[in-house]
Amino acid sequence: LTQNGSGINFKFGMLYQPFNFIRFGFAIHSPTFYDIDEYYNTNLAATHDSVGYKEYLIANGDFNYQLVTPYHVLGDVAFMFRTFGFINFGYEYTDYKVMRLRADTYSFHKENKDISNLYQGVHIFKVGGELNLSPLALRVGFSHSTNPFVEQGKDGSVNQFSAGLGFRSQFYYVDVAFVHQSYKESDIFYKNCPYVYENSISKNHFIATLGWKF
Repeated sequence: LTQNGSGINFKFGMLYQPFNFIRFGFAIHSPTFYDIDEYYNTNLAATHDSVGYKEYLIANGDFNYQLVTPYHVLGDVAFMFRTFGFINFGYEYTDYKVMRLRADTYSFHKENKDISNLYQGVHIFKVGGELNLSPLALRVGFSHSTNPFVEQGKDGSVNQFSAGLGFRSQFYYVDVAFVHQSYKESDIFYKNCPYVYENSISKNHFIATLGWKF
């Protein structure tokens, strides 16, 4: 299966700073409108004792469809302590039930109905801060994302903790960060089943950024 696609979205944001020690932010990210082309083929090769080697072409073809992702609404407030640093509180809302699939040769009616019934809006709460020790900066943050699934017993909430170190000079900057992500995957084995399985998952990421100023 080979997929090629491109998408477009629009982002609008604004900052308002009524006083030196406080700043408000607001942003809206439109859905991303993707156009995707798929090319697929399936082959099966087998060696039989009686008839020897045979190869079968099971399926091949192409398919074009459109994917519309959710929109995002973001807001935050930052408290600034002169040149010593800041603390930021953020909120983000994403409505996954408005995702849509479209195609000229297929209706996607059932799939879009399932999306509307299975998913819900997600609230993301964030808090983070930076301590300015120029030319160094220390950063720490935490975020919690609520469950995107409607069905009881199915959980997709995520907690994320991050810590980082930055260096700034007149001509370049270096940032390194450690991100720890933890969540539980809960689901039922099949419809109307009273039993639920649960997996506890942790992921660690190390991120480094190097930039030059012109």
